[in-house]
Amino acid sequence: MTKRGLELEVILVEMMLQQPAPRRPGGTRKKTQTIRLISDSADFSDVTAQCDITFLPFSQWAVAIVNYRADDSGKRGGIGKLKPANDYLCFILGSSIHSAHGGWQKVETQKIVTIRTKREVYQRVTTVWL
Repeated sequence: MTKRGLELEVILVEMMLQQPAPRRPGGTRKKTQTIRLISDSADFSDVTAQCDITFLPFSQWAVAIVNYRADDSGKRGGIGKLKPANDYLCFILGSSIHSAHGGWQKVETQKIVTIRTKREVYQRVTTVWL
């Protein structure tokens, strides 16, 4: 824990929000909605999650992978390794021009979110504060 919040090293994968389904006229207002995030990279599968609708105005989206395999250097900001066919625990982040300090914010989801890779991936680790 730091002055900036909880500090975590994660593999950050930028994603795009697939437009959520439009609301039906006269339907009841829900506080949550299913969203689908699509990766620009062919290395990652799509992510689906039920989240609070207050987060939908974000202009940037990412998935932060928590349980990657760290390299053996022991240095901060090293390289993380992901293997195909494994489920990786992650959380969804969003950002907009209105976000405090232009940073990432954690998106509240109803259930645990996981992601898979389609092939072995080596990627630099990023530090985020929540």
